[in-house]
Amino acid sequence: MRRFRIIKLMHDSGSKGEEFVIERKKMFGWSEIMRVELKHKRLSFETYEEAEKYLKDNYCGHGLLTQSANVYYFEPYSYFL
Repeated sequence: MRRFRIIKLMHDSGSKGEEFVIERKKMFGWSEIMRVELKHKRLSFETYEEAEKYLKDNYCGHGLLTQSANVYYFEPYSYFL
């Protein structure tokens, strides 16, 4: 089972310095999903809904997706009988 969560990062409290990032549960904690081209770059979104849509479109293909607060549990379907 894969686990993901969407968290809100706030920069400069009081201003519009907010962004949402997606993290994936690894063996020893949570790891932020990064965009990798030539070097790692933060993959951030302006709204929670944008982050949720990206998560569903790119990481939750064929399978069962359940949610508890901001944590998403994804279990891929097994096509073997």
